[in-house]
Amino acid sequence: MDKYISKFINLSQIYSEPGVSFSGNVLTPEKSREWRFLLDNNLTPEGLMTTKYKDFTIDFVITSSVFINNLDIRGPRVVKRNKFIEYAVWIPYSSVVNDKNPLEKLTQYFKNGISVVLKKLEYSENSIKNIENKIK
Repeated sequence: MDKYISKFINLSQIYSEPGVSFSGNVLTPEKSREWRFLLDNNLTPEGLMTTKYKDFTIDFVITSSVFINNLDIRGPRVVKRNKFIEYAVWIPYSSVVNDKNPLEKLTQYFKNGISVVLKKLEYSENSIKNIENKIK
């Protein structure tokens, strides 16, 4: 169990296809925790997170498929009762695992996905650029 408790960011991984997973082989639990910690400590609520989704948690779900060739952002799925808003960051599996540096490729897709979501949530360009520069 993680000792770190998120303020308003959650990062999870869900894979629906057999054999399609970044867990452990490309995206280690340590790297996943690092990204969540980075997002949570460098983002403060702004844009829609201060109005429409005030006091909500953002849940970024990393997932993948062999059937997609480009980054795809799905959502939001809003659960008002539990106060969370979920975006699925669909990453093309083959593009990552066949790259000479899979973690670097995954990181680029993740960074781009987070940027798309933050734009949808009306975050400022400065906040988005700040996060893009920190995700490694």
